[in-house]
Amino acid sequence: MNAIPPLLLAAGLALAAPVQAQLTGDAVAFSIERKRLPEALAQWSRVTGLQVISQAEVVRTLTANPVMGTHTPMEALRLLLANMPLTFSTIGENTVVIEPMERNASAPKTTLPLQRLAAAQTPAPSVRLEPARVEQPIQEEVIVTAQKRSERLQDVPVPVAAITATALVETNRVRLQDYYERLPGVNFTLGTRGEPSVAIRGITTGAATPTVGLTVDDVPYGTSTNLGGGYTVPDLDPSDLERIEVLRGPQGTLYGASSMGGLIKYVTKDPSTDALSGRLQMGAESIENGDGLGGSVRGSVNVPVTDELAIRASGFMQYRPGYVDNVQTGEQGVNERKSYGGRLAALWRPSQDLSIKFSGLMQDINTLGSQLVFVRPGLTDLQQSTLRGTGSYHTKNQAYGLTVATRFGDVDFTSVTGYTVNDVLAKTDYSSAFGALVAPFGVTGSPLIDDYTAGKFTQEIRLSAPIGDHFEWLLGGFYTDERTRWHQSILAADQSTGNVVGAPSLSNWLVTYSEYALFGDLTIKFSERFDVQIGGRATQNRQTFEQVTLSSPSNTTTVIPRKVSEDEPFTYLLTPRFRISPDLMVYARVASGYRAGGINASGAVVPTYKPDKTNNYELGVKGSAFQNTLTYDVSLYHILWEDLQLNLLNAQRLVYVGNASEAKSQGVELSIEAAPFEGFTVNAAATYNDAELSKSFPSTSTLWGASGDRLPYSSRFSGSLTAQQRFALTDNMMGFVGASLSHIGDRLSVFQGSSGGSPLPRQEFPAYTKYDLRAGVELDDSWTANLFVNNVTDKRGVVQGGIGFRFPFAFQYIEPRSIGLTLAKSF
Repeated sequence: MNAIPPLLLAAGLALAAPVQAQLTGDAVAFSIERKRLPEALAQWSRVTGLQVISQAEVVRTLTANPVMGTHTPMEALRLLLANMPLTFSTIGENTVVIEPMERNASAPKTTLPLQRLAAAQTPAPSVRLEPARVEQPIQEEVIVTAQKRSERLQDVPVPVAAITATALVETNRVRLQDYYERLPGVNFTLGTRGEPSVAIRGITTGAATPTVGLTVDDVPYGTSTNLGGGYTVPDLDPSDLERIEVLRGPQGTLYGASSMGGLIKYVTKDPSTDALSGRLQMGAESIENGDGLGGSVRGSVNVPVTDELAIRASGFMQYRPGYVDNVQTGEQGVNERKSYGGRLAALWRPSQDLSIKFSGLMQDINTLGSQLVFVRPGLTDLQQSTLRGTGSYHTKNQAYGLTVATRFGDVDFTSVTGYTVNDVLAKTDYSSAFGALVAPFGVTGSPLIDDYTAGKFTQEIRLSAPIGDHFEWLLGGFYTDERTRWHQSILAADQSTGNVVGAPSLSNWLVTYSEYALFGDLTIKFSERFDVQIGGRATQNRQTFEQVTLSSPSNTTTVIPRKVSEDEPFTYLLTPRFRISPDLMVYARVASGYRAGGINASGAVVPTYKPDKTNNYELGVKGSAFQNTLTYDVSLYHILWEDLQLNLLNAQRLVYVGNASEAKSQGVELSIEAAPFEGFTVNAAATYNDAELSKSFPSTSTLWGASGDRLPYSSRFSGSLTAQQRFALTDNMMGFVGASLSHIGDRLSVFQGSSGGSPLPRQEFPAYTKYDLRAGVELDDSWTANLFVNNVTDKRGVVQGGIGFRFPFAFQYIEPRSIGLTLAKSF
């Protein structure tokens, strides 16, 4: 046999170790972290006792994927090399040869030397590694980017829920309010204008300024302040989403402002150069008491342009019939919803060490009327009585992102540039609140029109690298520039017709917000089992506000000159992690978050207010058992919330925002995924959360809150259970049936004021349980038909309303029972 050429490297030859396994043999426990490919191959070889032969020039610049848990040697190698331009073949039962793919013409060929090595043996056919075809024995590993690096979900020392988009699309759960019950610790409500708002682990006082951050492909979404627009949930149609990651607990170090309660990450699908592919789906849906039939069309296509460039395009249109009737105007189904949008993405990967991705997203969502339901004499189920032309909520959202990832030696460099535009037009019936303002015009109706545009530019740069085998660091910088132009009109309208006859107040204001931040973390690996992550973020932000108001019929102009607010918050994290085994990990986490301060628009004791902060103390356990057929995630947490942003009262009894009081949130969360037998999967989640004030509100507050009072909208117990069975119908047809239930415990609405030294009552929202069913067939892995029934018992679960709302007799419910069918074709 001829000598092996110098270009061939025997990576991890197992030295003189005896062979311990065969490629197709029994499963072995692996704990291979993200590291240089030669080092990872050597570790794979040591664990299996098998030999790996590869070219030094091919593997020395690549980084291996992490492999954790129990796998056969072949499965582990496929995971290790996933997404790389490599193939591998076998020589006998104990040797693997790794080579570049044939399309990489610049790579040296190794056919002749390997044939000489093989001698009389015939190598097995090469296996081309395509990520979508990596096979897992039981359940597919879920990879998340919660810590701004790709990691196996079970290895991330952060409580994360990852929900895939496929099931959401097939059952028409396309809005966050349709599926939030499946996410541990997440509470959902709607604001006075119909805008969605989310809280995690009970961290909310019901204010509009967000306590949960939102990102789309790591680009922050929505404004950072209340005056700038507050919370804007993109409600992305999930047809082009890879997954949704929900991070629970403060995430201020890596994600900055507005993540004091947690973070929701929308991760879109990347273009792929592997093959031309696509999907087309059509659906129809009927809603209880709905005015007609709803429908949807969704499509996506992936086009490889070259071996280095791919483009992905997607689009959707959807119509949801209204189910609330307005008895004052005689209109049926006033809350109908029309939406459409699309996304275009291009990925260019000229080399293994450089990728550039650009994406553009647009969506238009128009809810034509309010979903408020009035509970009062003379009205029946799903009815309201509001001013004609009010209740609509129209949003136009755009998001653009440019991500550049490359490598300089051992250092990974990532640049994420984003620009988002949110246009909102909301028309709300405030006749009961503004009666005195509209009286001079001889009418009683008063619609409030909010029309604003918020533009946000962000830039983030990250550097990361290992230092030997014991250290790994990440360093980043972040900048954002936000600008909101808001037009608010208080109009006078005829109550019977909705015709506008005057404008008592017209206001225009401009809000700007800028932020500079430096952040980083360092992971110290004391051993392969034990490591500690420490990190911090130093931030400087600046906010301005100015307003002009024209009042009629007095024709007076009020000018509020520019006000400025500046803050310099600091956040931190400390996370020790210990791997008891490759399938069991325990961790502790100390982390903080903050919400930006702001400016008071009217006269106040203080012109500005400070950020409020959360400090989180947590213990967690993640693991798997029974050859990965059971995975579990348990976390026990205690959160301290300082300097709550509250409505306070000055000497002239004008409301302003100030900092006062303290609160705490503590509880336990449990998530389980299991596949106990072939074709059957079950997912369960449960949360016990005790979120309450730990210090009473000051006497100057317009709200009453005593130590021990529960925080708004937080249920003490919530949980969900989903099960599905897949089975073969014929050789090329599979069937499936599934069911799910979600339970939301009782809650209280926002804090109220007091009367005679005693607190006014808060609205109670009773607990409810919702059931969903689905069934369908798959033909030739390309056609899918899915029949679903959501909210089977037609439950009226209360989301918002009642005491403290603009109509104390109005409530917002979860969507009534809906029955639908979707048909999809993939190619």
